Amino acid sequence: MSGKTINSAIMLLVIGNALALVSDVFIKILDQGAPIFQFAFMRCVITLALLVPLWRQLDSRRFFEGGRLHFIRAHIHLIGILCMVVALASLPLATANAVFYAAPILVMILSVLFFGERMTALSLTAVISGFAGILVILRPVDVSWAALAALGSAASLALNAVLVRKLPAKQSTAHKLFLNYLMITPICLAF
Repeated sequence: MSGKTINSAIMLLVIGNALALVSDVFIKILDQGAPIFQFAFMRCVITLALLVPLWRQLDSRRFFEGGRLHFIRAHIHLIGILCMVVALASLPLATANAVFYAAPILVMILSVLFFGERMTALSLTAVISGFAGILVILRPVDVSWAALAALGSAASLALNAVLVRKLPAKQSTAHKLFLNYLMITPICLAF
């Protein structure tokens, strides 16, 4: 990889994390009784609006190719959004975000279970130490619905990441994201 590609990737990662942090802060300042589906609907609409400039990357001839898996992934994502809102509304921001970082650990475990990938001794050590760190953060005697919701959000994110491998290879990332948010917007609107 060239230095330009690495720098671009780092910049996109920083921007993505900053946008996620802004979303988390908005959730923290919501009223305790704010409707969760309203937040999910607004997040979907805003994301779709941000994806509109990338419309050229959508393959209109095979727009709904892999539609069943897209539908499943979209609704797993919706469950993750709902869990994230519950976790962020009830837990301290730092605690919730620390638990959300269980997702990469879960991706490693799910890739072994679903695709038969092998873990090295180093990756197994990373999984064990990562889960130990999450237990330290959550203090197992203090496990609540909010902590379980944070783990549910991480599990949803991990499952979505693993299922990307099964989506049509020729679809761009913008296409996959657009379908994901397009498919969950109606159920968010209904609720």
